[in-house]
Amino acid sequence: MEKHEKAIMGLLTAGLVADALKLVAALLVRSFPEIVLQLMHEEISYDGLHKTVTNPLLYLRPVLHFVIMLLLFFLLRSECKKPSALSGLFPVLVPVTAIVLSAAGTVISYFVSFYMNRINDVSVVAANNMLNTASSLLTLFIPSGMLFFILAAGAIWYRRKQMQE
Repeated sequence: MEKHEKAIMGLLTAGLVADALKLVAALLVRSFPEIVLQLMHEEISYDGLHKTVTNPLLYLRPVLHFVIMLLLFFLLRSECKKPSALSGLFPVLVPVTAIVLSAAGTVISYFVSFYMNRINDVSVVAANNMLNTASSLLTLFIPSGMLFFILAAGAIWYRRKQMQE
């Protein structure tokens, strides 16, 4: 494996590790809400917290995001090792995937918030907001894995362009 491939694989691995850390943080916050509740000094009823944590929709966004990133990782990894006809599309495909993932995450968040608001329990809405805030604070300094993937896609494209010249 030449040094360009190693650098691209390093970017891809860093992106996957960053997103894995974000997934673990999101799942930890949702798995141990009582600890988060104590750390944030929030006054939320246990019943509202229990209704929030047992809702499977809360796990949809982080898990779906990681699965898509994993698929993109394998696609870019195979492209790095053996070029295909898609090489020219990667500078466009990866940022578009980032935009679509962001939009899908926003839609899922709004859907979950809408569903939580329909329960008409203030403690459920407060618990949902508190868990989202805690998850965001926990992963504040972890860069987005998609940033590394965009850099890797650009490096793959640039390398292919150099090889053609």
